[in-house]
Order: sequence, then C-alpha cells, then structure tokens
Amino acid sequence: MMEALFPEGEQPKVFRVGSSFAIAAAAGGLAHILRNYDPPRLRSHRADDTEVRSAPLESTLPDSLLLGIKQPGEMEQRIVVLDANDPFVDDGGVRPIEGLPALAAGSHPKMRLVPGLGAGLSARQGRPFKAMDVRQLPVLEWAAQNQEMDAERPFLGLEEKCSPDYLLRKTVGDERILVVGDATLASAEHHHKDPKPKTVEKYRRTLGWSVDGGIVRCHPMGGFVIFPPPSESWKEFEVLPGAADCMIFAPGPRDAEVARQRLLGLLNAVSPNLEASLAT
Repeated sequence: MMEALFPEGEQPKVFRVGSSFAIAAAAGGLAHILRNYDPPRLRSHRADDTEVRSAPLESTLPDSLLLGIKQPGEMEQRIVVLDANDPFVDDGGVRPIEGLPALAAGSHPKMRLVPGLGAGLSARQGRPFKAMDVRQLPVLEWAAQNQEMDAERPFLGLEEKCSPDYLLRKTVGDERILVVGDATLASAEHHHKDPKPKTVEKYRRTLGWSVDGGIVRCHPMGGFVIFPPPSESWKEFEVLPGAADCMIFAPGPRDAEVARQRLLGLLNAVSPNLEASLAT
C-alpha cells in the first residue's frame, strides 16, 4: 500500500501510539494543536534549540488507493480500498470493501494496488498484476482446514470484536450442536442503545465450532440472552427486528417456571434429540 501511494522518496512512517482509539485520537489532537499553535511548536530534527519552524501536518492520503481486478476477457475494474479523505486514525475492526465484483470459487483473477486518478496515468503505468486464488470454501470452513486450533477452545469467528459470555457445544449421537449466549445486569430502561439480542444474533451468524476439519455453525434458533428479572420488563426485546429468534431468559424466584419453559423451548427448537438426552 505504501509503495502504491508513495513510489518515490521517503515513505511516511506509521506510529502505534496505543491499542485504544481514545489514545490514538488524543495523540492526533495533540499534534494538531502543536502544529497550529502560534508560533508553531513542531520542529524538525535539524532545528536547533532556538529555531521555530512550521512543519506541515498531513492527516489524509495524497490520493485514493484503488484495487485493480482483471478477470479473463474483461477490462480492469478498479475498486476504492481507501478514499483520499479517510482519516489516518482508525479504531480497528473490519472495514468492508464495497463494490467488489462476484468472483467464482476456485478462479484466479489478477489484482494490483494503484493510486487514484489524481496521481496521473504515469503513476499507474507499469504496475504489475499478481495472480490471486479465490477460496473454494466459505471463510470459516477454510480457516478450520488451514489453521491450528486450540483443543480447549476450538471456535472461530468472522468479527474481530467477538466475546460472547456463553458458547455451548453438544454432541448427541451423530448430531453436533452449537448455541451462543450473552448476559447483562443492565435494566430494561438502560438497554435500548445497544440491545443484547442483536449482539447475540451477530455472534450466531459469524461464529463456528471447528471439529474434525469442518465447521458446526450455530443453529438459526441457537441464540439466547440472560437478563435480570422480571420477565415482563423485557417483552419488547422479544420482537426486535432481526433478532426476534433470540431466546430471552430472566430467571428469578418468581420467574423460575417461565425460564424453565423457555429453556425447554430453546432445546426443542435447536434439536429434539438434545432435549430428550438432557431429560434422561
């Protein structure tokens, strides 16, 4: 990426100032203040103790970074990977690349990174393509076959931020079952900004149990959340769009039978064999 945007001369350096977004933002803010202070307080390494110099502070890319994709019989297609207006400070995670063409599993398209149109035609000429291999398996299945797994925690996830409170795996005969859950102590009136059922639904769709070189995915009904009682306070969370299949438990002295029936309903939805095996 650096070579694509800065092919000549000294390339910019990337400094890691901490593992949290707050620290990175504070460091960037401090640099901005020092740069704009009158007189400027940023000095070059060549300046002596008395000299004050104005050093430009750049916080964006000189040009956009494009991914060139060449498939057999087609013209090169260019997709924006980083826009020139994207900030340098980022809090990590996954940044989806929009506009990618459909690539057939097992195909070998050619790709290259090139600067945007503002860099001029000469900046893109002569940059070679590299042959790429498109996975023939989904991401989790590919990872299960190509990564060394922890025998005690043989789980894989597609999201960088993935920390469910519960991952329940069970083998009943030839059937393998995976259920994911989360818990919270927050009351209902303080729980609308980031509802737990939607978090669990995200876990359910992106987690897998790696076993025997394959992946066991969470059952479509295999998500649950444990809330503090009473059950009545969580009624509206049972019909959240996109997370209505997430089972809600609010166990308490007055809700024990309700929680029991919900647990049996979850087990029966995931697998009748699981409910029967636990009953015996």
